[in-house]
Amino acid sequence: MFYTNCDVLTNTKISELEHYISVDSPDLIALTEVLPKRSLFTNELVNYELEGYDIFGTGFTGGRGTILYIKSLLNATQVNIDSQFEESIWCKIKLRKNDNLVIGCVYKSPSCTAENVDNLTKTLKEITELNSSHLLIMGDFNFKEINWEHYMSTVGERHMSTQFLECIKDCFLFQHVQRPTRLREGNVPSILDLVLTNEEDMLENIDYLPGLGLSDHLVLQCVFNCYTDTKNNTSSKLNFHKGNYGAIDNELARLQWDELMGGMSLSDSWDCLTENLVKLIEQHVPEGKAFPATGRHGRLFNCTCKEAINRKHTKWKKYQYCKTDRNYALYKQQGMKVKNELRKAKYNHEKDLAAKIKTDSKLFWKYTRSKTKTKSVINKLENTNGELTTDDQETANVLNEYFASVFEEESMQNIPSLGAKQCIEQLTFIEINETKN
Repeated sequence: MFYTNCDVLTNTKISELEHYISVDSPDLIALTEVLPKRSLFTNELVNYELEGYDIFGTGFTGGRGTILYIKSLLNATQVNIDSQFEESIWCKIKLRKNDNLVIGCVYKSPSCTAENVDNLTKTLKEITELNSSHLLIMGDFNFKEINWEHYMSTVGERHMSTQFLECIKDCFLFQHVQRPTRLREGNVPSILDLVLTNEEDMLENIDYLPGLGLSDHLVLQCVFNCYTDTKNNTSSKLNFHKGNYGAIDNELARLQWDELMGGMSLSDSWDCLTENLVKLIEQHVPEGKAFPATGRHGRLFNCTCKEAINRKHTKWKKYQYCKTDRNYALYKQQGMKVKNELRKAKYNHEKDLAAKIKTDSKLFWKYTRSKTKTKSVINKLENTNGELTTDDQETANVLNEYFASVFEEESMQNIPSLGAKQCIEQLTFIEINETKN
């Protein structure tokens, strides 16, 4: 599990997030404050998609943006609740038997009104009333007045923090974060980001890692104990790298193609060729395990970027061991170096793709398509019965029938005869050189 308040998810922070994914491959990623406070551009959820993850989000029309990334193989679905709270997203994952895991990501603004806090407590109570076997809630709640070690509030009974704490107790939720999650120079460190569950032993080994980019909120990474009902991928595919192509060549050379294809039409000859090739491939190409695609994580990273990120983590550990102003300044300085290195790596990668566009245009267009937010697909088509197609195979058959219908079938009876041509001068010598005209 991975959570952080990213304090605006910029391109460099996305690159650093992809580094985390390439190393740890978390099943669940929760982000708050994805968008800036005041943006001149329209932000859409599709702009933040990650390969291999289903994305769920809210707050993209006037809010700060809250996102849940859940691995696609977990088959998560969004939970719609009747709530007036501004920024929260809820999803459900089916576990074994009749158990379910409900996951929530919440962002409460520091300037939140008492009315909105009241809506937040109502939302939490409604979620707990779903009676799911597993409940996981993460987010930036901005209640620095609560002492989570003793579950006490340092302000009066009518304060919003006290009301929230009482709601947590009434819902029998456990709060697992015990160390400050927001560190800003000149401010007192405080616990603003929380991780709540309905059982105390559901979480273990919380790691407090440096934030994305220059964010002053830490990254919380931990293990969540549950039992998903996903099936292992037992499918296989051919390993062409280990094929015995010499044996395939010998088998093809021994076949009597004139006897096999004698009198066949072009279509039948092609079927004969492919049938023999498939048989030889099955005999001489071994099978291997089929692994899911890893996506593009780490593609833009070079050794310099990885080294800079590792040094940032080292500076962070040193600051945690000895919290001095100098160590904190060195940590922030290294964070700036990571940002610059990621920008430089992206620039060099795009420059290299542009330089190789004439020799390897596939890589260029693949990278370009990965940046587009809309994918072209073939929509459902109407078949001869006036009904819409239901799958890709049926759609392909409709297209094939249509294109075949526009061709004119020529008669093979009245073929015009061509007279013999007279050769006036025979071409006997051809010279090819590199001279350009």
